[in-house]
Amino acid sequence: MVRAILSTPHFRFIAVFPILTEAVKNKDYNLIAHLIETQDPYEIKRVKMPVMTSASSPNLVASDASSRMIGCVCEPVADAINWMELVKGDPVKCYCGHWFQLVSYEEYFRRVNCPSAF
Repeated sequence: MVRAILSTPHFRFIAVFPILTEAVKNKDYNLIAHLIETQDPYEIKRVKMPVMTSASSPNLVASDASSRMIGCVCEPVADAINWMELVKGDPVKCYCGHWFQLVSYEEYFRRVNCPSAF
C-alpha cells in the first residue's frame, strides 16, 4: 500500500484572524470581547493579582454584562475558591482583602493603558 503525503501547506484555506492588540489599538471593543470569548469562552483563566489592592486601586474585571461571578483563590495553597458576584459600580472586597471591580471593556482598557490618570 502506498500513501500519498502533502509536504507543503495550503495557505488558501488558512483564515487570517484578527489580533487582539490590533483590536485594542483600533478601540474595536466588540471585536475585543469576541476574541477574548473565543479564546476563553467561560472566562476561567487564572489571573495573577497584584500584591496589594485597595478600594481606589482594585483588580479590574472587564465584562459587557451587568454582573459576573468570579472566584478568588485567596492563598496559593488554598483548596477552596471564594466565589463572589460583582455588579458594575463600586469595588467589592474579598475575604482575603483583595478588591475587585466590574467595568466595561472600554473603561478597562482606558484605565489599564493610562494608570497615571487615576
